[in-house]
Amino acid sequence: MTGKTAPLLAVAFIEEHLPTRLSLEAIAASTNYSKHHLHRRFSAEAGMTIGSYICRRRLTEAAKMLVFTDWSVLDIAVAVGFGSQQAFSAAFKRMFKKTPCQYRADEEFWPLQSRLALSSVAHHSDNLVTRFATPSDEEEWMTLLDQVVDGYPHLNEDDYVAHLRRAITCTSGSAQAAASPTW
Repeated sequence: MTGKTAPLLAVAFIEEHLPTRLSLEAIAASTNYSKHHLHRRFSAEAGMTIGSYICRRRLTEAAKMLVFTDWSVLDIAVAVGFGSQQAFSAAFKRMFKKTPCQYRADEEFWPLQSRLALSSVAHHSDNLVTRFATPSDEEEWMTLLDQVVDGYPHLNEDDYVAHLRRAITCTSGSAQAAASPTW
């Protein structure tokens, strides 16, 4: 096995045991890697820690259950691995920006963290070039935005596009580009 497969094995184990008590030690043991190596590789490839991924996945599954079942909030909290309704509700509100009851009342499911689909192929960033965005990048940026809902399920797209265009025209990093968006 190579270090490239450690995060893939970890995701498979996490998904299989999502509602159970998970520890870094247990996940590392399932992959036959040290917890330090696994933590480094997972964070590098996924862009988040294992703990954050587990929490986000559990909350996404809970959001689905809130919309598509009539289970109580407490039953859902326990089903997805939280020890108390209070801890669950606080975490849910941090991620979805509304309480579980408010989310259920909206009757809309927004999956903010799907199962990670990591590649077993190494990613080499040696040849990447960072540059300022140009107006021709707008379509690709909006496609990316459509794929990354995280925290903005009711984003006003017209306001966001206007802000994006203002930021693109200001490539010097002046105050205009750094100004808070109006959306």
